[in-house]
Amino acid sequence: MDPHQWLNDLRTQLQTRRLPRRYVARLMRELSDHVTDGWERPMSKDAQLRPGPLERLGSPHDVAESAEREFRSRSFAARHPVWTFGLFPPLLVLVLALAFFVGPGVLLDELFSLPPLDEYETSPWVPILAQAYIVGCIVLASVLVVTAFSRLAKRCGVARRWPMTAAVVTSLLCGSLWTSATAKTPEHMGTVMVGLSGSLWPTGITFPQVVQFAIPLALGAWITRRRPFVDGLRTAP
Repeated sequence: MDPHQWLNDLRTQLQTRRLPRRYVARLMRELSDHVTDGWERPMSKDAQLRPGPLERLGSPHDVAESAEREFRSRSFAARHPVWTFGLFPPLLVLVLALAFFVGPGVLLDELFSLPPLDEYETSPWVPILAQAYIVGCIVLASVLVVTAFSRLAKRCGVARRWPMTAAVVTSLLCGSLWTSATAKTPEHMGTVMVGLSGSLWPTGITFPQVVQFAIPLALGAWITRRRPFVDGLRTAP
C-alpha cells in the first residue's frame, strides 16, 4: 500500500474514534516520519526480504485501535465515565455555589449592616435581591460545571452522551434546590434559606427552580450539539 494512502486511512480511523485533535496530530507526525523514512531509505537485497514499515505497523484499523486503547488507559475520565460525569458534577456544583454565596454574600451582609445602609435592611426589595443573588450563585456554578465537564469530555474523547449526562444531573440537582428570603423587622432577623425539594416536578415548582433547571440543561445540549460528528455526518462550524 502507498504510504500516503496508509496515513490517510489511519487519520480517518483515528477521527472516527473521537480522539482529541492534538493527540491525533502528534501521533500522525510520529508515524509519518517513521513510515516515510522507512519507505525512502534504500534497502539491500537482504533487507528487501524483511517486512517493510507498513507491514510491521499493521493495518490502519489495528494501529488506530491500539492508539485508542493507549489514550483511554491514561485518562481517569475515559476509564470511569460514570463517576466522572455522573457523580462529580453535582458535588462540584454544591461546592462552587457555596463558595460564591459565602464569599461575596458575607461581604454584602457586612456592608448592609453599616450605617446608613442598615436602614435598607427592612426594605421589601431586599428579600427579592437576596433570593436573586442565591439563584445567581446556583446558576453560575452550574454553568461553570457544565462547561468544564464538556471540555473534559472533548479532551478525553468520550462519547457525547457523557457530557450530556453531566448536564442532566447538574440540572436535576439545581432544579430541585428551592430558595427563600425574608426581610428584617424590628422583632425578627432577616432570613435566607436554601433547601432540597422532595420532588422536582410538577408540584411545588417555582420560577427560580425552572431557571436553575433549564439553563445548565440548555447549555449542555448546545455545547454537545456543537461537538464534531463522526463518519462524515457533519462537523462543528
